Amino acid sequence: MSAPPQQAEDIERPAADAAASESTPLLAADGATTVVTATKAPRLLFLDHVRGLLMCLQSIDHSRLFLSRIAVQHEEWWNMPDFEGSLYHWFVRFLTASCAPGFFLTMGMSIVLFTLSRQRMEWHSLSILRHFFIRGAVLVGFNSLMLPSGMGLVTTVLFSLGVDLFLGSCCVLLEGASTKALITRLTGTRTAIEATRLGTSISIGFYVAAAAIISPLASWYTPGKEHQDDYYNWWFRLAFLPHKVIETDGVQLYSMYAPVPWMPFVLWGIALQRATAQFKLRPKQSGLLHAAIGTAMWIVFIPLRLAEGFGNINPGDLHPSPRHSFINFFNLTKYPPSVAYTLCTLGIIHLVCALFIFMEIKLKDSMWTSERNPLIVFGRSAFFFYIAHFYVYRIMRWLLLQTGDITEPPGSSKGGWPSSQAGNLPDPAYWFAWVVGLIVLYQMCLKYGRFKASKSPSSIWRFF
Repeated sequence: MSAPPQQAEDIERPAADAAASESTPLLAADGATTVVTATKAPRLLFLDHVRGLLMCLQSIDHSRLFLSRIAVQHEEWWNMPDFEGSLYHWFVRFLTASCAPGFFLTMGMSIVLFTLSRQRMEWHSLSILRHFFIRGAVLVGFNSLMLPSGMGLVTTVLFSLGVDLFLGSCCVLLEGASTKALITRLTGTRTAIEATRLGTSISIGFYVAAAAIISPLASWYTPGKEHQDDYYNWWFRLAFLPHKVIETDGVQLYSMYAPVPWMPFVLWGIALQRATAQFKLRPKQSGLLHAAIGTAMWIVFIPLRLAEGFGNINPGDLHPSPRHSFINFFNLTKYPPSVAYTLCTLGIIHLVCALFIFMEIKLKDSMWTSERNPLIVFGRSAFFFYIAHFYVYRIMRWLLLQTGDITEPPGSSKGGWPSSQAGNLPDPAYWFAWVVGLIVLYQMCLKYGRFKASKSPSSIWRFF
């Protein structure tokens, strides 16, 4: 799934102009917007590349449901996957399971970048907050619209993204007011520049501290597998603890992406982009920062995983243990995200960001930075891609049912969602069908990207 897409003016190179590198609070305490006169800056293409790559990878899981015989297993605290020693099956799932941290991280960065963009357009702070509320509501709404009827409430990644998008924007609003007050207090003993730098740095530190405090909580409150059939409060499951359906619920809830455990990724993204702007990092410096953070996360992850203690959710349920199995070493609890999962996957995302930044520098004015690069096309219409890919692969399934290449027992499909994958395509036929679907999606996203670029900055079409 997808982080909300970012429009042409939404992602700016922080070092390229005064607006993106300004150090003052994002939003003034009195609700007035800080107006900065600046020329339009180029997009941060690496974010488009990253989102585009994440879109392609996450589509594997969903296209497998419609086209592949191989069922997708989820890393739930009560039901971890058993790959039966297959490196192939583990690796495919590891790639797709690593996408969600990238969605939330880039969304946090985009909250800051979008706010700066709209400040230059002289949007009021409440208008910016209203935009994020509507955008979050659209994500939550599509979370339900895209599922078969009669399923109750299923919190997919769209639900958590929508909730955390609005919460993240509220954090930015409150931070703007508090940072302004802090800077005013600091100017009594320091120059304006020093006070601004120190005040903003303290605010960035609070984002980092909040992310560091919230992230380990899931490893503390998540129960053992033996408690999977216990009853837990409905609201607790909705916000904090992923859990299967409990039949006694008035409104049946299958909690997958509980918003609170995923909020640290958003806060981390906000902190990262605030720091990039505050310290006016050039692209090369930004790339080195991502590389350093990614490496540091893996340095912490490896001994944490080997210890099999705090930060690992129910590692004793894996056989053989993570210490004695390469596959199970990386078979990490995602629902909710354990600290080990967070460090491992977020470290990879940071390293990918670094790679794409350096490629953008080295391959300037090449196909890599072209408007027609598939990753850029997908990344700029990420939400549209996410919605469309379900229907593209569902239609492909229907066509293959007509040709007899896919079979299913009568009545085994509910609302177009198959209940059995036994009659689907074998590999590598599935991979060929997946690529065909991406080609179709490329043309759709290319046309949609041009369409939404012609709309006003406040148009709802830009949400997709």
